[in-house]
Amino acid sequence: MGLVEKIGKRVYHIREALNEQQQCDACKGMFEQRDIYDNPQDSRYKDEEQKSSKFFTLFGVTDEKIVSDIIKDIPSKIIPAVIPFAPERIGNSYLKGYRTSFVDCFRYPLDGSLRGHVDMLPGYALIVSLGNDAVFWFQEPQGSALTSCEEITRSEIDTQVIVVKSGDAVLFDAGISANVRHGISKIIAHTCPKFLPKECYDSRYCIQYRQYPPNLISQPL
Repeated sequence: MGLVEKIGKRVYHIREALNEQQQCDACKGMFEQRDIYDNPQDSRYKDEEQKSSKFFTLFGVTDEKIVSDIIKDIPSKIIPAVIPFAPERIGNSYLKGYRTSFVDCFRYPLDGSLRGHVDMLPGYALIVSLGNDAVFWFQEPQGSALTSCEEITRSEIDTQVIVVKSGDAVLFDAGISANVRHGISKIIAHTCPKFLPKECYDSRYCIQYRQYPPNLISQPL
């Protein structure tokens, strides 16, 4: 397990969360799941008004429909390393026994992007990156935590930017009160590790895990 860094109030960057073999295994499991997905098409999503997002959906399934044990087990390999860096209440209530409810997988081409947004889903989201590097940015409220999805004023100086490499992971509070606005501004070409399948060379893949246990809501720190 690589380096865990707390980069925001409720945002963690896990560098080298997956080693070389684990990344290759994750790609194998990801492509297997894609091939049996009920709607097996590399469907494109694009915000036609703002033209600010560009990615493809490989699959989106509930946890019980994940057939690849490799994909299913990834959170158990990453989450425990983050617990020592989290406040005790967060570690005990959210991260210990992390249970996945939904898994998405997206492919970003080299000109791909993701517009800024707030997920507003209770629990913590885990994002695992494979392939080319991605420029990930996020903003958190500077004042007290919110209890609704009201719009808040944000500025450029509130923005934090990191480069997420293949095998890295980002874990963040996806709830309303945390109000973590985030996006992908750029995919960096020619940065895909050569030990990955050639299918990854011109893309960045994102496996996204959603935590949505019953009666669990995001709460102020």
